[in-house]
Amino acid sequence: MGRQHNAIFGPAKYQLLDASQRKVPATFQPRKRVPESRFGLVLGAHHIKSATSVKLLSVHLDRELRWKEQGAAALAKGQAWLGCVGRLARASRGIKVGPMRCLYHGTCVPRMLYATDVLLNPHNVKTRHSKNRAILGKLRTIQRCAALAITGALSSTPTDVLTCMSTLCRWNTL
Repeated sequence: MGRQHNAIFGPAKYQLLDASQRKVPATFQPRKRVPESRFGLVLGAHHIKSATSVKLLSVHLDRELRWKEQGAAALAKGQAWLGCVGRLARASRGIKVGPMRCLYHGTCVPRMLYATDVLLNPHNVKTRHSKNRAILGKLRTIQRCAALAITGALSSTPTDVLTCMSTLCRWNTL
């Protein structure tokens, strides 16, 4: 069947995402609502189960179209890059401030923020204030730690001053 559809990897690698936010009453708890049951798909001899989340083009899609997994993945990428930045920007034998800033903004930030324009798009007031605020706060913390590592400033330095210092590093004045 994979050859007929020009899919050389075959249906054994297919993923099924049945997206719905619909909830039904629980069987033995009438006041509780649970997500409705999902069913798989049968293609020939292959049974494809409905997954809770799938990864498509490095974007995590959830069954209920919530972006919790994508936000967690963005934070994990940011933490991983923060470790790399910390090792590369050592004061004794690391990369200088200007090139390190260019490296951070050229590779780390785009990888960390890939597809967050979809994730952090406020659809209504409730979404903007609850979930996006937590993710944005954690991303700000990662940005601050990276600025501290790049500039070599003290941890008690205010964030506004760090931002100004990193802007000045762009023009190689530090």
